[in-house]
Amino acid sequence: MDSIVILLLVVLAAFPIIAIIALVRATGLQKEVNQIPRLIQRLYETERKLAALGQQLDALGREPAIEPATTKGGLAEKPSQAAPVQQASQPATKAPESDARQSALPPGPGNVPPQTASAGPAQPPKLPSPPPITAPVPGSRQRSEERDVESTIAGRWFNYVGILAIALAISFFLKYAFDNNWIGPSGRVTIGMLAGAAMYPLSHWIFKRGYAYYAEGIAGLGAAILYLSVWAGWRYYHIFSQGFAFPLMIVITAVTVAVGVGRDSERVGVLALAGGLLTPILVSTGQNAEVALFSYLLILGAAMLAIAWRRRWKSIAPVAFGGALIYFWGWYSDFYNATELGTTVLFATLFFLLFAALPAVRGTREGELSGLDIGIAVSNAFQYLIALRLMLWPEYRWGLTFAVLALAVAHLMAGRALPRRNSPGNTLARVLYDGLALTFATLAIPIRLEGKWITISFAAEGLVLIW
Repeated sequence: MDSIVILLLVVLAAFPIIAIIALVRATGLQKEVNQIPRLIQRLYETERKLAALGQQLDALGREPAIEPATTKGGLAEKPSQAAPVQQASQPATKAPESDARQSALPPGPGNVPPQTASAGPAQPPKLPSPPPITAPVPGSRQRSEERDVESTIAGRWFNYVGILAIALAISFFLKYAFDNNWIGPSGRVTIGMLAGAAMYPLSHWIFKRGYAYYAEGIAGLGAAILYLSVWAGWRYYHIFSQGFAFPLMIVITAVTVAVGVGRDSERVGVLALAGGLLTPILVSTGQNAEVALFSYLLILGAAMLAIAWRRRWKSIAPVAFGGALIYFWGWYSDFYNATELGTTVLFATLFFLLFAALPAVRGTREGELSGLDIGIAVSNAFQYLIALRLMLWPEYRWGLTFAVLALAVAHLMAGRALPRRNSPGNTLARVLYDGLALTFATLAIPIRLEGKWITISFAAEGLVLIW
């Protein structure tokens, strides 16, 4: 038992520090990831500038060169936009003789007017030359990588090693204090409960910073430390009684469930359910407590299934169903006797109704059943049938017959309550419930009848089915 306490102390001291180390590393990765949008933005701006520059170059390449206009005589003259306006506003006058002589000259390479000879085709403006590309200095990348390795070892890993060393030192100090009775049993339990309770605000602080998985792990660790601390205070150190430990564990389960519901975290909900299922084992005295045990499991299962229904959590129902089966058959093998027939049949019926309700209601809402729902529906029905068979046969054959027929009617009504849809899942759900109803109706025949009447009843059932 001392080794368990030592292991608990090591976990108390080391796990939060390891979680903080993982959080620091995740924060560094998050900073690197946050640089990706900036790089994408810069790349986008660069592409936009290159596209604009390409459009300018295309516009310059498509611009037509200014060609000299030709007169009637074939000579080129400088076009003027003001000439039509001047001709429209002033009367026509005699052209100067120089212009007449110039227009009379035959076209030739030497007879080009001075204005036209000096004018040439338009030249595009010269673009600035790109800056020269400098080659990287040899060895700079290697020196950068060496600096990164040095900074990682000196700035991070030495820090982590130091933190882990402090955690181990705290663990050994607590062990030494416990061995020398510096800290008594009450102090040990108090330390455990304070450490477990501190995990919840720490989990919330981590969750607010976007690290949901780390936050869920911290919350689950806090619940586990609280459960073990309460168990040690009751069973190992005998500080408080079972009447105080059991409600306290229920409170721990309720707080963990509230955390999971508040964050809409199915994983925290499963952890809370697991802790709730472990509570009866932790506070067990080895005596028969059927009413208290099954009442607690029914309340826990009903609350968790209601949350699973509201939040659409798929993992709660199979975990709760498996836990209820383990407790029921474990108690049955150790404590059941004929004097508890009525109470046990009542609790078995309540368990059957509880775990048959969620698949039926979900099928009514969605029109289909998932694989988990189908497994729970089939297993729940046959587990209930096996329990009734063990408790009622052969002394209470009529009671067993009515129970089996009631099972057939219940599954038939559940199949009829499903909405009709043209989908394979809807057809499968309807066939499942109808098949279970037919199976239980068929099983009622050999349970109640004997000899030739069984054969006659099977034949009549076959005729009805064919019809």
